[in-house]
Amino acid sequence: MNAAGVFRQFSAAWQRCRKGLDVRDRNVDAKTVLRKQLGPDLAVLDLLTEQESAELQVLIDDARATQRKALDASISEVLGRLPRLARGPARKIMFG
Repeated sequence: MNAAGVFRQFSAAWQRCRKGLDVRDRNVDAKTVLRKQLGPDLAVLDLLTEQESAELQVLIDDARATQRKALDASISEVLGRLPRLARGPARKIMFG
């Protein structure tokens, strides 16, 4: 992904955060969600404001989505390089 694509993703995440989407739509504060995802013993989360926590949550969600897409693409590429007869058994081995 080039710099323009990264900037667009960050810009979209920032806009969602400023509008209060994602975290507020779940009726849960951002710090609670962050503690659930990152672990309850991170004292640094207490230093963040609610808006900063929401921004961080949106950025983490976007990073995880991007990582998930990249993983799916790499799995598809690997399976695509296998002979057709080996793809089914390979999927079964990888995913059960």
